[in-house]
Amino acid sequence: MKKLVEKNFLGQEMEFYGCKSCAISNHEITNLVGGYLYDDGFVNVTADPEVPIEGFMIVGIKPHVPNLTLLKPEERFQICEVTNSLESIMHELGYENILKFEDGFSSHWRQWLIPASDKIFYNPRIYESDEKSRTKWIEYYERFTVILLQALQEESITKEDYQLLIDLLYKTDDVDEIVEVFKNIYGTNFQKVLRNVQEYNMNFGRGKNLKNISNYAKKFATDEDKEQVLEFAGKVKRKFYEYHR
Repeated sequence: MKKLVEKNFLGQEMEFYGCKSCAISNHEITNLVGGYLYDDGFVNVTADPEVPIEGFMIVGIKPHVPNLTLLKPEERFQICEVTNSLESIMHELGYENILKFEDGFSSHWRQWLIPASDKIFYNPRIYESDEKSRTKWIEYYERFTVILLQALQEESITKEDYQLLIDLLYKTDDVDEIVEVFKNIYGTNFQKVLRNVQEYNMNFGRGKNLKNISNYAKKFATDEDKEQVLEFAGKVKRKFYEYHR
């Protein structure tokens, strides 16, 4: 069987053969960042080893099956119990809203849990046509705009310029018009500001662009961000010990 190599978010090479989920379940990956937060021999919980987002958890199982319909009822119940415990722990640690995703394209079932915190917003270009989603899009777009503008500030921005940019971001999709206004406001700092815009625009999504969030985290997470991920994983592990001792 061919040896595979993937890097964890600390830049270390993780070596395994065949299925990565099987390798994790069998404890064959020795440098799994954060280690095993919970493992009862059938269900395991780890921090995502490749994506440095605080609270991004993976629930895995030992059997190499693509979906839960192939498991016994008592096995599915066991997965549900562990997932519920993890969700309760994350609530205790400050994350009230949690999104859950099953990796439907994997030959080895797993589930992702990621906090739906106010740091993660809809990409303003992604929304449905129904009224409820459009209302939600407007709410998150407003927050996105405010945070984006804060990120762009090299120094204090005037109230007038601040309002001008907010109005512009709402009313136009014309990139050239936006660029021209940014040039006028930021002058010689424009190129740096433009890079910030491109980077921050990747980071805002809630469910619909999870891949963008993951790619952003892998590319731009600081050492401090990664340390926070590991600290949170340690808290989850201690909580699991309290739950099951």
